[in-house]
Amino acid sequence: MAEWELICHHTYSGIPGVVVDRSPTGSSYGRAINLADGDFLPDGASPGSGAVRFDNAADGAVHVSAEASAWRSLPGLKGEATVRRLPGGVNFILDSNSFRFFIRSDGLSGWFNSYPLQYAAITSTLDPLGSQPYTVPVNSWVTLGFMHDGFRTLELSADGEVVARLTRAYEPINPIDSAGIRIGNTLSGGGSLLGEIDEVKIWRLNPRRMYDEFHARPMNAEAANCWKIFEESLQAALRRHPDCVERVAIELRNAVRGGLQTILANGPAVTERLRSSAEIYEKLWRTGKIGTSDMAECLAGLIQWLRAAGMDAEQNPAFNALVNSECFGIIVSEINPLECDPQFIHMMESTGRRLSTGDAGSAL
Repeated sequence: MAEWELICHHTYSGIPGVVVDRSPTGSSYGRAINLADGDFLPDGASPGSGAVRFDNAADGAVHVSAEASAWRSLPGLKGEATVRRLPGGVNFILDSNSFRFFIRSDGLSGWFNSYPLQYAAITSTLDPLGSQPYTVPVNSWVTLGFMHDGFRTLELSADGEVVARLTRAYEPINPIDSAGIRIGNTLSGGGSLLGEIDEVKIWRLNPRRMYDEFHARPMNAEAANCWKIFEESLQAALRRHPDCVERVAIELRNAVRGGLQTILANGPAVTERLRSSAEIYEKLWRTGKIGTSDMAECLAGLIQWLRAAGMDAEQNPAFNALVNSECFGIIVSEINPLECDPQFIHMMESTGRRLSTGDAGSAL
């Protein structure tokens, strides 16, 4: 399954002024604002690729509305634009009330809005990945990119190479509001890109990726039906208690955020251990080996190692607030148990036994 979902793709080729969305849904088309037909060029980074030209005098832009449902949920976001810019000023490539992508003082910048929880920003001059800060070339075509993975990493890139990175606990980006997105200018105007854009692509982190990954495990008909009944009972419980849905979502987000902050605060060794264990777990899960001793060793070993490093989930206040909350208890009490999936039950029980006896192995 795809980790990222393409939700907007403009090439600016074809009929001048007609901006077609080439993403799978085709619903993020553009509308030209203060742009003449002559501003749509037949050639861009390559002959026939098309491009659109922006300048301060016209104060033009391409507007994308927020009508497409994909813009209402942005668990993570990345984008890229193939640009040839002229020197001078603040040059906006993309702007919205949820994220911004622009050139300032020759450096590349990304800004992300998760208000009221936080704002996040990254620049190639202040947050370089290498020893030398990246500056955007003048009068040359370059594909510039940004990425917010929804929980721990911000990146900027140029021609596919990461030039800036920040790592900490981040909140998901706010949905695009009714103001939509402007390409080549700010929402309010006055921040026009000085130059041309050949192509724009924007992806969101696939909101179904965890569901798809979970169901990528090989299952027989009995186990598949077991999970179907479980999911139906969960959805029914959530419908019966709508007030609890938001509360549990907030508590779950706080628990995940608290755990992530703790992991990141303990440095790259802990992050790498978690990544390696996740790769082993995913491989075993995808190949249907969830009830094996290898899976129990992977899970128990990781939990024991995290505990030894001072990261016991049971000692996390946000985790305890979640599992001890009234709403969580109500939802759990009304869903069907998973006793009909023996492999899953065996995985949980064998992991628990290893933890209780201290026989967790190396996890890796």
